[in-house]
This record gives sequence, C-alpha cells and structure tokens, in this order.
Amino acid sequence: MLPTSDIIGWLTQSIRQIERAHWKPARDTTALPSGVTALDSLLQAGGIPRCGLIEWLSPSPGSGTMTMALTLARLMPIRTGVWVYIDRHGDLHPTALRQLGINLDRVVVVRPPDPRDVLWCWEQSLRSRGVAIVLGDVERLPQAAARRLQLAAETGGTLGFLTRPIRMQTQPTWATQRWIVSPSPVTNENTDRGWRLELLRAKDQWTGGVVNVELSDDKQHDNKSNEHLSGVRLVSQLADPTTPARAA
Repeated sequence: MLPTSDIIGWLTQSIRQIERAHWKPARDTTALPSGVTALDSLLQAGGIPRCGLIEWLSPSPGSGTMTMALTLARLMPIRTGVWVYIDRHGDLHPTALRQLGINLDRVVVVRPPDPRDVLWCWEQSLRSRGVAIVLGDVERLPQAAARRLQLAAETGGTLGFLTRPIRMQTQPTWATQRWIVSPSPVTNENTDRGWRLELLRAKDQWTGGVVNVELSDDKQHDNKSNEHLSGVRLVSQLADPTTPARAA
C-alpha cells in the first residue's frame, strides 16, 4: 500500500490534469472601470475583472456592504444579461434595488429553500453565459466549493460579487479580488453614506491600498468627482416586508 503522502501527491496531480483538460478561459479578461477612478487606480489591471469572484468583507450586517456592491455593479459597464441575486435570508426588497437605479426587469431573485442549495445556485448561475453578474452573501465557503465557483465564473465569463463576514479574511481565497468594506464619515454635504475600501488581494498584484468612496444623491456631481458614487439615491428605508418579491 502506498504511503499517505504519495496518495495525496497523486491525487493532487490528477486533479490538476483534469482541470487543465476541462478549463476554458473566459473570452475577454479585460478589466472593467468601476466608475470610481480612485478605486481603479489601486488596481494594476485598471479596474474590476470582467469575470471571476470579488469578495467584499463586511464588519457587520448593517454596514451597507451590499449597497456599495450593488452601486458599483450598477455603475460598471457589465455585459448584457440578467442579474441574479441569491437571497439566502429572504430579506431583499425590489424597492431597494429600484432606488439604487437598478432595472428590475434584468433582476432574478433566487431564494433557495434549503441552505445546502445556496452554493449550487451560485455555481449554476455563474456558469451561465446568459447571466451578467451574481450577487449575494456567503458565509461558509469551503476551499473546494470556492474553487468550483471561481472556475464556474471563468467558464461562464460571469462576474460574482460575494459579501462575507470580515472574520473570513484569515481563510485562503480563490477570489480574483478581496476587499474589506467599512463605513466611513462623509465629507460632502451632498452625500449620504461613505465607505472605506481596503484592497487585500488582487490577482497578479502584490500591493494593496485604501480608498474612501461616498454615495451621492445629487445628480449634479455625475462624472465630476472620481471619489463619489455619484447620481445614486441611498435607500433610507426598505420596502414594507409584505411587498412581494420576485422569486425564481
């Protein structure tokens, strides 16, 4: 019988051979501008990748991390296709998306009835070339599952925005980029909310950095300030919980 170390080595080599045989790179890996010049300047690629996983680590559930991620997604020139929001807690309200300027006709909200189906929904959505972006929060993400999600995104050429608790930053990641998102004071009277974004990891990049961004409700600032997420209204109140959501 072979020693355990030899068996592990053989399995590792076999898995790599299988991945090389079946993995197909996305057709276009050019970075997309985020709409925030100061953020793009931190990235050697010049922006957010067209496909792959982006992790947004949040210090608390009420920090507005998903609001920030949705706003960036709305500003970015993402390819044509549906937006899939995997709502594992069932607390997303369409009014919130509408007030962020997101076209609800493009949004499909998926509410897995079984928590064990969440990662399956992520993988299938990322793999579909009819999907432009997948969003949602994921807490537990085993390494094997994370690798499958990244490969699915690369195969489908799809972008995935995951929000996760900040305590997960000590875990290894397969994500193309990983950021810490923290609330920060606003510096402009026309802005409602601000965030401090710290770049922890970017593929093929060894340096990080910090940038502050703000959410503005004043459309006169559009395209004038590269450190503001301009022209988007902050959702001050969610819709009534009785409002029916578009489930899929």
